[in-house]
Amino acid sequence: MRITFRADNIVKEFEPLVKKELDFLQNTYQTEVKKRTPIDKGRARRGWNKRSQGRDRIVENKVPYIERLEGGYSKQAPRGFVKQALRATINKGKTK
Repeated sequence: MRITFRADNIVKEFEPLVKKELDFLQNTYQTEVKKRTPIDKGRARRGWNKRSQGRDRIVENKVPYIERLEGGYSKQAPRGFVKQALRATINKGKTK
C-alpha cells in the first residue's frame, strides 16, 4: 500500500489557517508595541502601522526617533520595549 501526500494540496488546505494565525500575531503585536511606546505628543505611538506583503505581515514605525526610544531615551518606557512586545505576542500566541 502506498499513500502520497501532495504538498500543493496540503498547502492549500492550511493556507486559511496560516493566514488567520499570521493576522492574529500581527494585530496582537501592533497592540502590544503601541501600548508600550512612550508618549509625549503621541507621534511615536501613532506611528505604528501594519501591512501585508504577500504572505508576510509587517508592523513598522517610520518615526525617525523610534530607535532612540527603543534604546531607552525616554524615562516613560524601559529600554527594549519593542522586544518586550514581541515576547508578549509570542506568549499570547502560545496560550491561544
